[in-house]
Amino acid sequence: MTYDSSFFFIKTFSLPLFSWILVCLKTKSADLVTKNGQSEGRGQKYLLLFGRFVEIVYLCSENLINLIVMCMKTKFLSIMVLAACMMMAACGDNQKKNDQTAEDESGEKVMTAEDATADAEAVVDEEDYEIPHRGIETIRKVWADKSLTVDGDKSKVGIKELMKAFSGAYPQCETNEALRRYFADKDAAGKDEFSLEIEQKESNYPTRYDITCNARNGFIRSMGWVETNRFTYGCFWNRKNGHKLFAAYMEECWESASWDQCLVVFYDYDPATGTMTPEPELTNMIEKRAKGYTCYYLDLPEEGKDIQMTVVDDHGNDMDEDWTEESFVLKWDGQSFGWK
Repeated sequence: MTYDSSFFFIKTFSLPLFSWILVCLKTKSADLVTKNGQSEGRGQKYLLLFGRFVEIVYLCSENLINLIVMCMKTKFLSIMVLAACMMMAACGDNQKKNDQTAEDESGEKVMTAEDATADAEAVVDEEDYEIPHRGIETIRKVWADKSLTVDGDKSKVGIKELMKAFSGAYPQCETNEALRRYFADKDAAGKDEFSLEIEQKESNYPTRYDITCNARNGFIRSMGWVETNRFTYGCFWNRKNGHKLFAAYMEECWESASWDQCLVVFYDYDPATGTMTPEPELTNMIEKRAKGYTCYYLDLPEEGKDIQMTVVDDHGNDMDEDWTEESFVLKWDGQSFGWK
């Protein structure tokens, strides 16, 4: 290759080459971002300065190009190319290092995408998987000591009036809160089937709740559309003495709990006073039977009068094939319940 042809080669291809290097440098600088999405000042400034240097090289005089041609003849250019490649590789390594340990000018650690994911998972483990303070465990501690007043015509009290009094007093359970909102809306409360949504602070998206009421059979249900079980069932029985026995069964499962949290409560409704009086003896009878088992579940009747109870023993194993179940029946005698 002659001097003139070498000169022509560099003059012709230097612009695309330098332009490509400049674009690469700007791309590298754009990748240096902090957790707030702002450019990382120092790294970008250094790269842009180098990019300016590349532009200046291209704009240099013809004498500098002649010098490059001479360097090519002495094979010095190969060394320069090798050095440039090593510098860019080092720049990439520094970027990875900065992603992991870099600190911004205020002294804060820069958060990478991996850091953000790990932190998000940590938040879920620490907060979202805890049994919330609004759960049924708070109801368990206080319900037996508090009577409730039922609004409306005492002679026409049905399942809606009884459940309205209970859910209004204990909205800590999410499915109870859904019932409370259902009854607060007169148009909704007039329907036997209704759906609503409640915003969730932990997940930032709403949970849907379906409410179904069978007023004729004295039965109502609130169910949350979530991955874990959340229900509230309610029903009542007419007693021989003219009173009503109301029962509400709540079931919810949180990821940090080994098993579902369940609670059933009973109230005697006196139409003369419009008061619901707790009957914890029935709850204690059920929980006494469940003692020694891992958990229990109840089926309040929408049809019929008896209550079905299932107890589960996991024998300390996580595998469901090792679990055992046993069923019991609470028989209605017209006034209360006894084991069949």
